[in-house]
Amino acid sequence: VGSSAQLKTLERGRVSIAASSLQAALVLPRMVQQFTQAHPGIKVELLDVAQDEVLSMVQSGAVDFGVGTAFGEHPELAMRPLWVEAYYAVMRSDHPLSAKKKLNWHDLLKETLIGSRHGNPVRTQLDFALASVGLSLSFSHETSLPLTTIGMVMGGLGVGVLTSSSRQVAEALGLVLKPVGAPTVQRDVALVFHPGRSLSPAAKKFTEELQEWASTMLEPDMQPRRGRG
Repeated sequence: VGSSAQLKTLERGRVSIAASSLQAALVLPRMVQQFTQAHPGIKVELLDVAQDEVLSMVQSGAVDFGVGTAFGEHPELAMRPLWVEAYYAVMRSDHPLSAKKKLNWHDLLKETLIGSRHGNPVRTQLDFALASVGLSLSFSHETSLPLTTIGMVMGGLGVGVLTSSSRQVAEALGLVLKPVGAPTVQRDVALVFHPGRSLSPAAKKFTEELQEWASTMLEPDMQPRRGRG
C-alpha cells in the first residue's frame, strides 16, 4: 500500500521552472511535452524571463529550479551541468563578413556589435573568456533578450553575438550565423536549484528526466556537459 501511495504522489503535483526566453521557447518545450505525456497528472509551469532573473527566482523560492547560465561563484545556489552552447556572430546576408566561412573574435573588434547587456551571465562568461587572451569587445547596443538582438540585426544596426539556442529563430528570419573561434568560447547551461530546499517528488522526477534528455536529444551545436552533480 505504501508503494502504491508513493507512486500516486509522484504522478501528481506541480513543477515550476524559470528559464531564459529562448530556452523556454525553443529548447525546453520538447522535453516538457515528453514529460507531461508520460506524467499527465503533473502540471509543468515554464516561466520565460531574462537570463539574470533565472538565478534570482530560484534564490527567492519563486520557482522550484531554473535552467540557465550561472557564471561565477554563487554559494547560495547549486548547479548541475546540462549542456554547452557555441557562440555565433549573427548578421544580415549582405554584410561583408557573411562571405567568410569562419570568423575569429579579432574579426569583430571593428564591427558595430549587439549583444547581452553588461551583467548578464552569458555576457559575463564571454567577456571573461576573451579577457583571458587579451581581447575585449565593445558593444554599441546592449539588450536584455536575444530576440531584441535578432531584431536589431535585421534592422541593420550591426552584428549580433548570440549562442546556439538562438539559431533556429535567426536562420528562420533569413540571418546568417557564423561560428567564432580563436579562442573557442562556450556558454554553460545548468540546472540551478537551492540546496537548502527539498524538491517535491514531481520536481525531482522532472530534473532527473531533464538531465537524461539533455544527454541524448540536443541539437548538434549544443553538447551535453558532464560535470559535478
